[in-house]
Amino acid sequence: MVRKRKRRRYIPRPGIREYVASLTRQHLTWVCIGLAGITFIFLFAGVFVPRRPFASGLRFFEIRAGESLGGTAGRLAEQGLISSRQLFRMLGRLRGADTRVKAGEYLLRQDQSSWQILSHLLSGEVFLHCFTVPEGASAAQIAAELTRRDLADGDKFLRLVQDPAYSREQGIAGGGLEGYLFPDTYRIPRGISASKMAAMMLGRFHEKLPADFATRAKQLGLQIGKLVILASIVEKEAKAPEELSLVAAVFYNRLKKKMRLESCATVNYVIGHQRRRLRERDLAVRSPYNTYLHRGLPPGAVCNPGLGALMAASHPAQVDYLYFVSRGDGRHEFSVDYQGHLAAKKKYQKR
Repeated sequence: MVRKRKRRRYIPRPGIREYVASLTRQHLTWVCIGLAGITFIFLFAGVFVPRRPFASGLRFFEIRAGESLGGTAGRLAEQGLISSRQLFRMLGRLRGADTRVKAGEYLLRQDQSSWQILSHLLSGEVFLHCFTVPEGASAAQIAAELTRRDLADGDKFLRLVQDPAYSREQGIAGGGLEGYLFPDTYRIPRGISASKMAAMMLGRFHEKLPADFATRAKQLGLQIGKLVILASIVEKEAKAPEELSLVAAVFYNRLKKKMRLESCATVNYVIGHQRRRLRERDLAVRSPYNTYLHRGLPPGAVCNPGLGALMAASHPAQVDYLYFVSRGDGRHEFSVDYQGHLAAKKKYQKR
């Protein structure tokens, strides 16, 4: 019996056209994979790799109120902090930076990546400047320093703290907040509003005010506001801390005897600057603050007293002094009567 041989199935070999098409598809796949890899590397580097990885400097960057994300990205690129404004803008939109970034001044490192910079901006951690108000500074001097350092609008601040209506809103009777802007070191952002600055300083005053201040004012027969005014005069007159309570006693004793205070500090406040020795025409200047002409305390504080002066005014020394004269070394000679005062003046003014 003869077996039939199976016929082999004929499989046609691919032609050149099919081969080229298959090869092209493979190449295109690899090309696409390569392009995707290059794009990923580019995006990764643009987002996570700093533009200047070895730079060690710091740079201030201010986000302006109402500024668009595109405007921020453009200025970051101009300052060399990011490599691509388009990439930063796209990244910012993905993370909601167009609505969440807080206006203010930021301190950025030059070796930060776009991701780190954006995270810093989204954190809202604006840079805080140290602003020190020395004891005895006036509201005008504080305003001038705010303007000089470009931290706030000093003119607006001064108008606000001198506004009687605003001080009444804050629970302070009188013509303004002079005397209640507590001398201290404050950490404030650039561009802080006048109301926030004033509220911060007034809040520090209430925080630092001696606990028995109101009680002592009543015991001394003075309103709290009057005692603050007295403290401001003590602050300007006394140079040595150990003399604060003695100077306070002199003015308190003169008030009790209905004598004019005759404080140079009140006249200096009127003329607007500090004179080491007042002239006759200075002493004659017409103002309710001139205690050489008017009895009692002036209508307002002449500076912003520190804690030491507030303590001294509320706890004057138990002495009978009515006069003091400068010894020229930052200290004073105290006298209980006018004859002793004249002798002290002759002694130390000659020196």
